[in-house]
Amino acid sequence: MEDIISSLSDEILQQILCFMHTRDAIRTSVLSKRWKDIWKGVPKIVFEPFDHRITLDESLSDAYEKTLSLHVSPKIKTFVVSCNFEPRDNGPRIDQWIKFAVDHRVEDLSLSLSFFVLDGISQPIPEFYHRLPEFLYNNKTLVTLKLDLVRCNLTPRNNISWPSLKSLTLAFCTLSDELMVNILSGCPLLENLALEFCKNVSRIDIKSRVLKRLEICGMRDHPSGRTEIRAPNISSLILREHSNHKYRIVDVSFASEADISFSVSDRLPDFSAKRIINESVDTLLNILPKLQHVENLSLGTWTLQILSVAELKGLAYPFLKCKHVAFHGMIDKFTLPGIARLLQRSPELKTLIINLESTGHFPACHLEDYIPNLEEDYLRSGNRVFLCLLHSLKTVKITEAKTEQNYGSRHELLVSVLEFLLSSGRVLEKMIIQVKPHPHDSELNELIKIRENLSHCPKASKDVAVCLQKLVTTV
Repeated sequence: MEDIISSLSDEILQQILCFMHTRDAIRTSVLSKRWKDIWKGVPKIVFEPFDHRITLDESLSDAYEKTLSLHVSPKIKTFVVSCNFEPRDNGPRIDQWIKFAVDHRVEDLSLSLSFFVLDGISQPIPEFYHRLPEFLYNNKTLVTLKLDLVRCNLTPRNNISWPSLKSLTLAFCTLSDELMVNILSGCPLLENLALEFCKNVSRIDIKSRVLKRLEICGMRDHPSGRTEIRAPNISSLILREHSNHKYRIVDVSFASEADISFSVSDRLPDFSAKRIINESVDTLLNILPKLQHVENLSLGTWTLQILSVAELKGLAYPFLKCKHVAFHGMIDKFTLPGIARLLQRSPELKTLIINLESTGHFPACHLEDYIPNLEEDYLRSGNRVFLCLLHSLKTVKITEAKTEQNYGSRHELLVSVLEFLLSSGRVLEKMIIQVKPHPHDSELNELIKIRENLSHCPKASKDVAVCLQKLVTTV
């Protein structure tokens, strides 16, 4: 049988091997003489052990260095290093691997480096941390850079210069306000900035008109416990907080979309829980007025719970101009008051997405004091007026609807909310229940039953259709 793949050019075969891990690309060399040297010209190198817990030792380092010595591609587009290491023995070797990538005009560089604790040192101190090589901070070819640094120092001695960089992700890095200024001033073409579990930043001041997406996840350890954000030209803001760090948004006046999702530990003493709830209410009521102009708003479960606390405390926030809103999490007594108020404050809402997958929630036991049992038919009580249901809401979509449990007794309130939207939405056109691929027969039958029940309930719009939609997955 003719070997069609082997007849392809070296360049095409090397592009195919780019989809493999380097160790798997090397293994293709045993297929035939044709394949013996193909991997050596692949413009992508990935040094990453099967198990992330494996510590870099001499044999593994030797294998990596042999790979580099045999590589013949004049340019490395992608270079990935992920390892736990002891800096005295392997730090200089890792620096040489980085230099190899830099010398080969690397465009996409990802370094995930973790310095493990030395014998006899219970708490390693920064003086023992590995320091990234100075040449890395001055590079003209980098387009995408990800630095995931645990006990590694990001400490440039001079001004950073990454003139081609468009996407930067910093994870677990110890930063400072001065270093943030250095980074931002050295990346004139930066479009996307992500800060994940970074330390010691109290101010993010983005003046660039090019940078459009800012993602912050889990800031830590600044003495003030607060990070101030001034980014008037970004179009997308994502805040995902996993502790009790507070944020103050000064200016995101051009943002068109925002995703606010907070979560906290399930194990909190009562006194900490009360403090965190009250502080989170203050933080969120500071954030929402600064986002009243965004068109696309996404809120996580804990965020909805905090809005519920604010609602039942009688605390208000301005009307929002959002056209599309996504909720993440179950609809229950801890989220419904916040959802109701948000719908009231969004008179121009066109699309509502209810994603039943939780994004992190506050333990119910700590919320009972703030959110008592709701009166029956909560949405219709209290003379509430929902302008979006009268004039603008056209589409409601329910996602992550996948099991019988989703629509059991726990979710009678969800069905009640959907019935309310159908009976009150005067311009509603579609209510879509999205089904995951390959559901079990019992799951699909349950969803069909729900759709049929919703189809027969009273409707304010004669044109509305209730339908199931199978989610199409993409590779």
